[in-house]
Amino acid sequence: MTKKNVLIGMALGAVAAYVADPQRGRRRRAAARHRLARAGRTTRDALDATGRRIANRTTDVLAAGRARWSSESVEDKRLIERVRGKLGLVASHPRAIDVAASDGIVTLRGPVLASEIDSLLATVWAVRGVLAVNNGLEGRASSDGIPAPHGNGEQRSWVPATRALVAAAGLAATGLAMAAYARRSS
Repeated sequence: MTKKNVLIGMALGAVAAYVADPQRGRRRRAAARHRLARAGRTTRDALDATGRRIANRTTDVLAAGRARWSSESVEDKRLIERVRGKLGLVASHPRAIDVAASDGIVTLRGPVLASEIDSLLATVWAVRGVLAVNNGLEGRASSDGIPAPHGNGEQRSWVPATRALVAAAGLAATGLAMAAYARRSS
């Protein structure tokens, strides 16, 4: 018998004694059942939420593709909202940028980092309904003098469904690594 087999036997014996304890074993087994049931519900809910998110994103992508081929005119107010929504993805200080629109012509004014101007303009050009872009942006080398973005600068955490999927993938990877190590050791 090897040391490894003795340690595994001791661990299994300790677990069996812990669970089969005549005084507290019933409560421990019930608690384990409840934990497993809760983990199952949490996983199911996370997978449902992830499925809904994927379906919604697919619908959005299809709608955007259909919209690209249509020649609808867009109200100025809606066009400004679309542009503002996209600016938040590429600008470090999107609230410092003033956006105006008139008949599909978008005008951008305000201080921005000089390194962001090209990506900002490309992003605005890609917005559905934009026919032209007037660049009134003031490129600056640093963010001094540019109003700070809203919030405290912290990153948002992952949605629960994503956290659950990453945790499940981590557990699976850990299990596979342990199995491979056990196979290699013996």
